[in-house]
Amino acid sequence: EVLLIFVHVIWGSSSFFSVDVMEKSSDRATGGWVRVKALGSGAFGVVELWRNVENGDTRAIKKCQLDVSKLSRRQIERWKEEVNFMKRINHPNIVGTRDIPVDVKDTNPLLPVLCMEYCSKGDLRDVLNRPENFWGLSEKEVLKIMRDISSAVEYLHANGITHRDLKPQNIVIQDGRSGSTYKLIDLGYAKELGEASAAASIVGTLNYVAPELFWKSSYSSSVDYWSLGILFYEILTGTRPFLPNMALNKNWMKHIRNKRPEDISAREINGKVEFSSSIDDPSNIPQCLRDALTPWFRLVLQWEPSTRGKIMENGKSVNGVFRLLKTIFTKKIVHLFFVSRYKTDNLLVEDTTKILDIGKWISEREKIQVQDQLLVSPGGKLLDCPDGRIVNFLEDGDEVIVFEKDNLLVKVLPDVIPPKDVQRMIEGGLTKKYDYQTLRKLYGATVFFMKQEVELYKKYIIALSIKM
Repeated sequence: EVLLIFVHVIWGSSSFFSVDVMEKSSDRATGGWVRVKALGSGAFGVVELWRNVENGDTRAIKKCQLDVSKLSRRQIERWKEEVNFMKRINHPNIVGTRDIPVDVKDTNPLLPVLCMEYCSKGDLRDVLNRPENFWGLSEKEVLKIMRDISSAVEYLHANGITHRDLKPQNIVIQDGRSGSTYKLIDLGYAKELGEASAAASIVGTLNYVAPELFWKSSYSSSVDYWSLGILFYEILTGTRPFLPNMALNKNWMKHIRNKRPEDISAREINGKVEFSSSIDDPSNIPQCLRDALTPWFRLVLQWEPSTRGKIMENGKSVNGVFRLLKTIFTKKIVHLFFVSRYKTDNLLVEDTTKILDIGKWISEREKIQVQDQLLVSPGGKLLDCPDGRIVNFLEDGDEVIVFEKDNLLVKVLPDVIPPKDVQRMIEGGLTKKYDYQTLRKLYGATVFFMKQEVELYKKYIIALSIKM
């Protein structure tokens, strides 16, 4: 508990200390609607939360916060284009527009108000900033975000729109009966509004922007592929892939420009930049899913825009970004717990994968013959139909407990070998002088390791209760 409290302190997020206070109705009340607070602001616009005091309905209303006399004709046209586009767009993973409350009037017809649905669960940056998500989000949430946001971006591209500003702050969360839905916002990238706002809009966004936006006068929708790669890598691992602690400047560009096509991450270790072609540890994501996603990351994190997102098919170069993701999304992850060996493993399966196929995979991987296996669900249901589809037996979950017939329980617990970062924490802890980023990394690895060991023990207790 002390360790977890300390982790909360060193991560310190403003989201923990934010307080929502409704302004006095006499201050900003308009008929049946009252301004609650400002949700955010940019170089040109401010988004406000309004609530109907009679029925509780909410709206997010975006207004231009600058004097129209200070804007050029082109800037005014761009503002109108964003509002008109948002009113035409229709996708479940892009924030939807709503009718402007009759009591909330446009103060300037040249700069129309944009009225949108209010997503009450905040944005993805708030989620990533939570201490428990230092090593990335859960498997379930990662897949949900990837499905939702890739679907939204594919829709935009199909309609000739490039977002250009994909980042955690531009993904909001809406609660619904079937769970959370992740939605894109801010389709009016400020770079479109003129040079004066370009620098302001990019501040805080540099780490997600495709590099060619800084040195090419023209670009394609592939800039969104790079941003998707950075964003999805962060939700998997809790950190951006390329030198996340280095400012994005000429020095950063020099290092990352020289990466190999297969490299998907870079870290500075002892003053030297080291590249990797695989997804970093630790992560909540099982290895089988990381292995499946690695080729996708290599595809979207290509430095050269002309090859980014392209795969060869029948001798032709075609876009494979969304196709590869959809193929992964059709699969299901099965989590295996080997009781007598006190270990876990996992694999991706198809809808047609049979229980016998799982048994053969276990036989090859763990050298436990099919006839010596007892496959059981956490609820105690025996998976004893070899030709049955595994997905039909896992409706209540995705875990399978594997017993060996002549060796039902573990005889001797295997030695626990902590990862290198955890060993550093054990040996040094707070007695050594670490910089903030190193200390953050060590504590993250330690808490993650402890969490894994607790989950492993829980699985063994469940297996013990089934055996009894």
